[in-house]
Amino acid sequence: HMGATPVSGGDWHTAIKTAEHHSNLILDSTGSAMDAGMIEEAVRVIGAERIIWGSDMPMIDPWINIERIRSAE
Repeated sequence: HMGATPVSGGDWHTAIKTAEHHSNLILDSTGSAMDAGMIEEAVRVIGAERIIWGSDMPMIDPWINIERIRSAE
């Protein structure tokens, strides 16, 4: 996972920074919670080619993670 909000135990800022310094890391869009701007920041820093979609199924309905990507700027 790329991470989630710090409230839910994730830290997507650190995940993106780590991936920025390690070109062999690929992040996925899955997370139990979502901050606005997470996808956009990851694309800005490491590029869209290093981000993959993840469903987090069966824990979370895949529709949620599809909409994260579709609604990203």
